[in-house]
Amino acid sequence: MDSELQEILAVNRELICGVSSAARTCREFQSEVGPADIGVVDVTGDVTLAECKRASNRQIRREVVALMVDYAARLWGMDAEDFDARWRARTSEVLFDQGDDGF
Repeated sequence: MDSELQEILAVNRELICGVSSAARTCREFQSEVGPADIGVVDVTGDVTLAECKRASNRQIRREVVALMVDYAARLWGMDAEDFDARWRARTSEVLFDQGDDGF
């Protein structure tokens, strides 16, 4: 079920709060501590991460919040070339063209 939700959100990215339909998505975006379920780069350059977990108790929710903070901290320290290389490894798409400031 988590995999199905990942697919729905990756295809319909505008369902993620604050993300436009023009954004690009990457399922299982790899950070140094593991993969975020969905990584999103919007046309503005904003990066959003999403985790697709079923939370039946508060402990699981706390763990997911801690996990997302860890992912975000790792991405904060990542340079653009490393980010682009990780993105390409998962999607085969180039985010940044040479001499371009974005999409």
